[in-house]
Amino acid sequence: RVPVSPLSAGKDLSEVQRVERQVKSILNKLTWEKFDKLYAELLDHCKVENQETRNEIIEVIARDVFKKATLQHNFIELYADVCAKLEADLKQNGIEVNFRRALLEQCQESFTVHLEPPQIDTCLDYEEQYEMLVKYKTKMLGNVKLIAHLLRLRMLAAKIIFHCIEELISIGSSEALETLCAFLETLGATFDKPQWSGYVRLQEVFKQVQLFAEDSRQSPRIKCLLKDLLDKRKNGWVAQELPQPPQMVDKEKSEKRAVVAEKNDKKLDWMEARFAVAKSPTASVVRS
Repeated sequence: RVPVSPLSAGKDLSEVQRVERQVKSILNKLTWEKFDKLYAELLDHCKVENQETRNEIIEVIARDVFKKATLQHNFIELYADVCAKLEADLKQNGIEVNFRRALLEQCQESFTVHLEPPQIDTCLDYEEQYEMLVKYKTKMLGNVKLIAHLLRLRMLAAKIIFHCIEELISIGSSEALETLCAFLETLGATFDKPQWSGYVRLQEVFKQVQLFAEDSRQSPRIKCLLKDLLDKRKNGWVAQELPQPPQMVDKEKSEKRAVVAEKNDKKLDWMEARFAVAKSPTASVVRS
C-alpha cells in the first residue's frame, strides 16, 4: 500500500488514497446529530466497484475506528454502531466485503499494542510522568470498551471475551484491573445471562474479581472499582438513572441494535477468534 502523505496535493493522489482521505474526513466529523447524513456518504464510498479499493476502504474504517475510540470515549458506541450498520447494509446490498475479518485483525493488533505499559522516562518531572500514564490508561480503556461494544453487537466472536479477560488478569497491574472492570461492565448486561453458552465460565471470572476486591495488596481505588463492578452485577446491571443529554435520543438506536443483534445471534466462525489468539505474541510472553 502506498502511504498517504498529508502534504500530498489532491491531484497527486491515487483513487484509493483519495477515497481514504474522504473516509477519514467523514469519521472526523461524525457525531450522533450528523449520523444519518455522514453515514450515507460513508456507505457510498464502500460501494465502489473495484474489489481491491473496497477492501482498502474497509481496512481504513476498521483501523481509524479503533484509533479514535482510544481517545474519544464519548463516541465509542457511535463507532461500534457504524461498524455494525455498515456490515449489515453492505451485506443487504450484496456487496462482498470481509468487514468482520478486518475488525478481528484490528482488535487483535490494537489489544496487544495497548497492553504494553508506557516506557516512562524517570528523568521527567512528576507531572509529565503522570500525563504519560494517563494517556496510556485512556487508550487502554477506550480500546477494550470498543471491543466490548463490538462484541455486544456480535461483530466479533464471543470467545474473544475470555482471551481479553485472561490477558488482563495475567498482567494483574492496577491499570489492567481497571481495564478489566471497564470491559466487564460494558459486557455485563448482554452476556451475564444463564442462556449464554459462556455463562458458567463467566461466573468463574467474577469469582476472581471478588478475590481481587478482597486482596489487601490492591490499592483502595482499585478495590473500590472492583466492588462497584460487583455491586452493578448484583443489581442486574441496571444503570443509575441520570438526566439524558440530547444526543442520547439518537444513542438509543445503538442500544436497540445491540438488542436485535443479541436476539438474532447466529453461530459465528470461531476459527477466526482461535486464529487471532494463536497469533498473539502477548499471550505467549505472559504465559511463558
